[in-house]
Amino acid sequence: MNVLLVNYAHPRSPHVSGVRAWQFAKHLSALGHGVTLLAAPPKEPASPPSLDAGSSPRVLAADFREPSEAGVWAFAAARSARTAFNIAFRWGKWSAWVRSAEELLRRAPGGSRLDVVWGTFGNVESLHLACRVARSLQIPWVADVKDNLMYVPRSLRGWTAFRLRSLAALTCNSRLVSEQASGWLGRPAEVIYSGVDDAFFAPAGGREAGEETLIHLVGSLYRSDALRSFMRGVDLWADGLTASERARCVLRYSGQDTHLFSAAAEGLGIRHEASGYLPPSELARRCRAALVNAYVWLPMTFHHKLLELLSSRRPVLAFGGESEESRELARQVGGRLYPAADADAVAGFLRTLSGEARPGGEPPDGDRLFERFRWAHQARRLEEVLASVARRRAAS
Repeated sequence: MNVLLVNYAHPRSPHVSGVRAWQFAKHLSALGHGVTLLAAPPKEPASPPSLDAGSSPRVLAADFREPSEAGVWAFAAARSARTAFNIAFRWGKWSAWVRSAEELLRRAPGGSRLDVVWGTFGNVESLHLACRVARSLQIPWVADVKDNLMYVPRSLRGWTAFRLRSLAALTCNSRLVSEQASGWLGRPAEVIYSGVDDAFFAPAGGREAGEETLIHLVGSLYRSDALRSFMRGVDLWADGLTASERARCVLRYSGQDTHLFSAAAEGLGIRHEASGYLPPSELARRCRAALVNAYVWLPMTFHHKLLELLSSRRPVLAFGGESEESRELARQVGGRLYPAADADAVAGFLRTLSGEARPGGEPPDGDRLFERFRWAHQARRLEEVLASVARRRAAS
């Protein structure tokens, strides 16, 4: 099967938006399929994560040349109007990328031998490009939705769905997202979670005497008020420690909202550090070493980071709550997920954890329980969807 995957974010982009399509490209290629990933060039070509030297998928990067908005669309209302116009009458904000990607694919060898196209929604341009390429080659295409629909103006969702109506199947990265996307695109969705890097499955070690106590905050922070409430909980917990215990404590943040973190952490009673985006190997090492891994919950979003944190075999604190879907995933693998509603709940959970002995090694049946979280497992599920779509087209 020859597959084209479309994702605006390049695999080299130092952002999670480039990960899902690239990992599926690698694993589908390992399953014996011919795979091409079509993306935009990375803004920082030398930035992590780098592409594996031995990777088989071909990566095509189509340039985008849009006029600068500086000095032209000075007001938010004007920018919104321009975005709405581009979504309604063109192919989104980066319409030039759609055009240049089509031209690049026409020139690339092997384009006419494609069997199926899969485009992922981090932005609507990827879906439009997948739809247009499939239509020009007269092959089926599959829409993948991994982000909340808030990125498509509500008034334009019906029109956008009409323009994408030729899709043959729909995949989503969670049940939460599938409920939104199925209603939007009018198709039942197959839930295919984004996988977890193998680095997260290494055994967690036991705590050494005198070792630092790491509170690890991960991912997007969203709201400064929620973040400050989380910090108050950490402070309440730290107030009950001895001076020597407090000196060993550190709150580390791994994510791109470093300015938001630093502002909220001013005056915190323990040491704090912000690292920015980390490659999977370093992020996994930090997750496995933590007393607890934490993140700020946003109700409208499925937090894929939860699967990584559960795979690290350390307790997880979701500040603000969590969905039943996430709670169920934690139960299935025997993970310890604690949705904390306020600062007092954070402090209470940290007191409980810091008083416990930390076990090392693998949990019973660990490999079997966590197998479904691996990229290889999720890629096989995507393979089934794509193969089914391609077979239906061949039989018609």
